[in-house]
Amino acid sequence: MSCSPSTPQPKVPTGWKSVGIPSCCTVAVPPGAVLEAGKDPVDDPVFLLRGPDFEGLFTVTRRGSTLPIASSGANYRAEQLTLDGRKAGMASYYVVDSRYPERRSLLWTFSGRNDGSGRNLVLDLSCRQRGCDVFGPMIRSLNAPKAN
Repeated sequence: MSCSPSTPQPKVPTGWKSVGIPSCCTVAVPPGAVLEAGKDPVDDPVFLLRGPDFEGLFTVTRRGSTLPIASSGANYRAEQLTLDGRKAGMASYYVVDSRYPERRSLLWTFSGRNDGSGRNLVLDLSCRQRGCDVFGPMIRSLNAPKAN
């Protein structure tokens, strides 16, 4: 739950479970999805998400203050939004990949300033059509502890 009474409470779809991403936040994941710690070459915390029709990578970092540009993708769209009271950027595009032809990316500054000096959560989700449906509810469920 969000600590600020003026911030709408994150919505967790029925049957989904809320899981913690250490040093960041909580996120709701759909039934059958598995979130586990992974390895990153520069020691940022990384968490692998796998489920039916999708797989994703959450990275907690102080690096990366811009959304990835899909240089080899088609139908690239990017937009700004607010998640848990904090600014975020989201992108979607298509790639040539028979297993997961769609991509969804999120860059969310969950702590500190939204000028590249804060702490960011980056989510890169590879999916098929039904698997891509988890992206919206998942990112709307993000909830970071508020600074006192």
